[in-house]
Amino acid sequence: MSGSNKSLWLIAAAAAAIAGLGAASYAGYSDGPAGSTVPVPCEVVVSPAGSSKALEAIYNAQGPVSGEYSFAVKTSGSHGSSNISQGGGFSASSAGPISLGRVMVGPASRYDIALTVKAAGKSHTCLVPDIGSV
Repeated sequence: MSGSNKSLWLIAAAAAAIAGLGAASYAGYSDGPAGSTVPVPCEVVVSPAGSSKALEAIYNAQGPVSGEYSFAVKTSGSHGSSNISQGGGFSASSAGPISLGRVMVGPASRYDIALTVKAAGKSHTCLVPDIGSV
């Protein structure tokens, strides 16, 4: 394999690996029937963003669906407080994770996060991480 072909192959392989990691980060799992695992219906994914944190509301669609969501984030600490609320309708054309909303928060001593999704006739209280450890 020539040097330029090898470089292209390595770049393609790295891109595929990164894409796979990105998709996996949105697919939390819980216990399903008979010891199987199933994707959690919805979750908040936290990513560091400099001195801030990005909080993304994710719905793990199991197929075409429409619904509505409510995403609330309250912070408090020595630098002040914030109260952010998002919500509205959404639709997914196929199975897979979809982003419902994203907020940025700064350092705080307390974070209260709530995500609720109503879809396919069910209401879900979503998985929320301990943001203090991220």
